[in-house]
Amino acid sequence: MAGLITLCVLALVALVAPWITPYDPYASDLNAVLLPPGSPGHVLGTDELGRDVASRLLVGGRVSLIAALQGTVIALLVGVPLGLVAGFFGSWVDRIIMFFTDALMSFPGILLAMAIAGILGPNLTNAMVAIGIVTAPRAIRLVRGSVLGTREDTYIEAARSIGTPSYQIVVRHILPNVLAPLVVFSAILAGTVMLIEAGLSFIGLGVQPPEASWGAMLGNAFNYISRSPWLAVYPGVCIAISVLALNVLGDGIRDSIGKKVRR
Repeated sequence: MAGLITLCVLALVALVAPWITPYDPYASDLNAVLLPPGSPGHVLGTDELGRDVASRLLVGGRVSLIAALQGTVIALLVGVPLGLVAGFFGSWVDRIIMFFTDALMSFPGILLAMAIAGILGPNLTNAMVAIGIVTAPRAIRLVRGSVLGTREDTYIEAARSIGTPSYQIVVRHILPNVLAPLVVFSAILAGTVMLIEAGLSFIGLGVQPPEASWGAMLGNAFNYISRSPWLAVYPGVCIAISVLALNVLGDGIRDSIGKKVRR
């Protein structure tokens, strides 16, 4: 519940961010560069271009949360159908899908995401596609494992014996049994996606200036870490809280349904 409440608060703040920012998050003021926290009119200070940190933090949170949602949805859209097919049909179909899955998982995730995002071009949409491709193998393995444990159950054999088409068995009987661990996995995956997005934005392959995200703010703050360390503290704390809330939520859901999901 603590994780869920925290995420709801973050989502609500992100939703109303454009209307509650004290300043234009993209407006520069070269007469107010790198003001410390607590400065008149700027509670959290300003960045290297004189932009209000609090305003950019609010708008950046919206971008980071939406990016986490997009990356997770892409990973599930790719991983769930392939996992269902591999687990249910088995044989050569399973071997082919798992061969490419294992090949993708053999690469370090962040490096593979960097390569894909670099090929597609540096922007948020391409970064989310890259993250979705990188994290999809986890969804494939999870769904496949759940299907392998379900397809031999008695009610599946009964459905086959009366001539129920395979696609109906998968949709009506297999998929509902996969949803519980998939919900847990999705919550944990969203935290992973947020971290990878922050890493890509940090090195300039995600959100592009003047747009703000917590990862991009960290990247900008790195150049001024010795002079204005607070610029890195705020987005770092926001990322940590969000990822922790997602992981706590996933663990809580797992405990409530009484199943342990291998991450």
